[in-house]
Amino acid sequence: MAFTLNDALELDIMQRFKLVAGKNGLHRPVSKVGILDHESGQTITDTFIEGEFTLASLLAVKDNVQELYPLVERLIDAGTACLAIKTVYFDALPPNVIDLANRLNYPIFLFDITYFEDIIMVLNNAVKERQMTDQHAIRIEHMLQNEITGFQVRNFAFELNRKFEDHHFVFYIERYEDQGNEYRLIQNVTKQMDKTYVLSLIPFRKGVLGIVSLSELEERTIEQVDTLLSNLLQEQMVKYNIGFSRFYSTLKVKEQYRREFKRF
Repeated sequence: MAFTLNDALELDIMQRFKLVAGKNGLHRPVSKVGILDHESGQTITDTFIEGEFTLASLLAVKDNVQELYPLVERLIDAGTACLAIKTVYFDALPPNVIDLANRLNYPIFLFDITYFEDIIMVLNNAVKERQMTDQHAIRIEHMLQNEITGFQVRNFAFELNRKFEDHHFVFYIERYEDQGNEYRLIQNVTKQMDKTYVLSLIPFRKGVLGIVSLSELEERTIEQVDTLLSNLLQEQMVKYNIGFSRFYSTLKVKEQYRREFKRF
């Protein structure tokens, strides 16, 4: 599941961004973040890649605004995800550029005080994290569908989180409706969860798979997590189903995972 502009807008660093055109293109995937500096013409097509989240101050065209239209055309032809303009030289765009972006569903943002370096770091990290969680989801699917050893389960658990303890339980939050954002849900659960728990959350199928570990788990731990998740999901105004496994005292279990996941 690719990291999209819609996902990017959930990040705190994007709060200063204002969408001014191309609202129907927010499903576009983001592959990396780049800066448009002095490039123009064929250089843009040769330099920028598909899915690139393009940052710019537009210094190169500040005294020649009519060059902005072909510049945006080139970015669209290159398959970039969007153009985000820092309002150093432009705080509004010409109508023909707005019309172009709207017609081709190409998002253009304006933002002010956020530093390029911070945006690049946060967005690139988010893209890499999404790629990693996608790989984890593939591995989990493989575990559920194929014969594997208990040691393979344990090794994968430590790939997810080196702090995992043997005592743990698993929960799955399945989206009931075709709405909601699993990554927003993961952010909210992570913020609200008791920091004494070792927690990993992975987007999986139509929901989120969670693993909770603690040096010594008690029965009330599941109840506490169930209450927290129920309250959080109610606030989200989106319908989900929640399923919990039983307690496990080893990370090597495999058949039990398969049987219990079928119940979710």
